[in-house]
Amino acid sequence: MNRKEKLDRLRQMLKSIAPGEGLERVAARATAESYLGGGLESLGGERVDEHFESAQSGIRRVAENADDDDISDSQLNALEAIVLPRERPVVFIQDNGFKTPPTPWQHFSRREIKDKITAAIPSVGRIELPDSPWIPYGGTGFVVGDELLMTNRHVAELFASGLGERIRFKPGQSAKCDFREEHQRASAKENELVVHSVVMIHPYWDMALLRIKGLSTTHSPLKLSVVPPEDLVGHDVAVIGYPAKDVRNDIKLQDQIFERTYNVKRLHPGKLRERDRIKSFSNEVNALTHDSSTLGGNSGSAVLDVKSGQIVGLHFAGIYLKSNYAVPTWELARDSRVVDAGVNFVGKVPLTQEWALAWRSAEGIASQTTIPADDEPQKSRPLPRPVDVRASHSGKITITIPLNVTVSLE
Repeated sequence: MNRKEKLDRLRQMLKSIAPGEGLERVAARATAESYLGGGLESLGGERVDEHFESAQSGIRRVAENADDDDISDSQLNALEAIVLPRERPVVFIQDNGFKTPPTPWQHFSRREIKDKITAAIPSVGRIELPDSPWIPYGGTGFVVGDELLMTNRHVAELFASGLGERIRFKPGQSAKCDFREEHQRASAKENELVVHSVVMIHPYWDMALLRIKGLSTTHSPLKLSVVPPEDLVGHDVAVIGYPAKDVRNDIKLQDQIFERTYNVKRLHPGKLRERDRIKSFSNEVNALTHDSSTLGGNSGSAVLDVKSGQIVGLHFAGIYLKSNYAVPTWELARDSRVVDAGVNFVGKVPLTQEWALAWRSAEGIASQTTIPADDEPQKSRPLPRPVDVRASHSGKITITIPLNVTVSLE
């Protein structure tokens, strides 16, 4: 990302975080922070007060719509390193609770909001990949129904193959969900449950449903909203998930925001923004957006509206300094197959045939493969061997090779 692109994104993000005169309040907070002595490890030997002064002057220039050349590199760096982490912080979740977030999110500690967030926390877990030597976990998931866990398609595809409702585990792969994995808290075995099967990989939205048995009353299904995203713009949200370090973006800034601690359960305050179109697999989807500070492991995170206590989105992607994207639960409630799977929607909305073509395509792919339908864990179903070699006691060897013949008539 070049300097102009970064500045354009910072400018747009600041204006969305604090539109109009709100930028002045952000600048005032930055100034107050400098006098309160908020020492930042990642600033090294730089003087903190000078860094905050640069951030404050940078905000004022953005508010004045100054030309790019009128915003110095020091102001640009300060905006990125100080203002954004303070306006969109992340908070450790410990013992299924959290401490009061810093300003401007202290209202999350009010009982009517905190109770809604803490009620959802135990039902959000980390998708573990015990058979993968390279990726210990794939993302986040949350309970949405009886034995149902919702996550992203791109998370499920780490251990499963198929599309639609006929899915199987990849050979030698399995998955679990750990509902704790908190900072400085040991995770017990009872918090880790086996993913028994994959119920659905949606052919349009980046969403998958997993079957997970042994859920206790602690992991109760979360309530999924059926309110259109357009009616939620500006609402405060709490994203709950497991951020992982993202080597594609600024490591120094990540270390500052996330305190050099990754892969543990976090709370990410933010606001819902206007819907936006983004490429997702082979589709261009009209996603819900939010501006919380998230990273790669947040794939599959629950986006919770703190006012209603309902889940409004399934986080699936983010573009640095631009926006974060989520599958709107309202859209999923319009799909009869998702509804029939037993997802805990709060009410009903008119169903749609908008994704019928995607479903028919998925069914066409699935019909080419016979998948067992018994109740055994899918990992135990080996794929047919492409070549069968057998040796008899007499020393003869029989080799069976599948043969496909295509005849073309000119």
